[in-house]
Amino acid sequence: MINIKEDYMIKIMSHQKITGQYDDCMEFTARGSYTEKDGVKYIIYREYTEGMPGNYNICMIKIEKDNKNITITKNGKVQSKLVFEKNKRHYSPYQTEYGMMSMSVYTHHIKSICDTNHGFVNIKYSMDLNTGVLSTMNILITYDKISDISEEILTNEEVQHVCS
Repeated sequence: MINIKEDYMIKIMSHQKITGQYDDCMEFTARGSYTEKDGVKYIIYREYTEGMPGNYNICMIKIEKDNKNITITKNGKVQSKLVFEKNKRHYSPYQTEYGMMSMSVYTHHIKSICDTNHGFVNIKYSMDLNTGVLSTMNILITYDKISDISEEILTNEEVQHVCS
């Protein structure tokens, strides 16, 4: 088991347009960590499978020094490594519990602003699966440092004010 210091709240919102079919929006929140080493930034969190609390992937978002290259890696039942670089296509295997697929992503837009307290990553890309255009994705990942628990405790007066 990997120990992740869960001192950040991470929110992932995605909008997926599947060619000729439908739009789908998804949002989820997880606790995770943020760290920076030699100018490279890392956001790490667990992505749980719905209805299966012990089944999760470890996800890592790596933001290079220049903020122009972002890699999202998942390890667990699903294994993938997606590389995002504006106006470039990157190929990657995508391993699921049902088998291996060939995936490519073409990045249209990429932006990130990160510091030790909060930040965001925004990526818009097209995804091809087994050489067929599948969808256009727009992902927004935000993170915020969680305050110390002692700071979150309300006084009796504050509780009465909130409850009235």
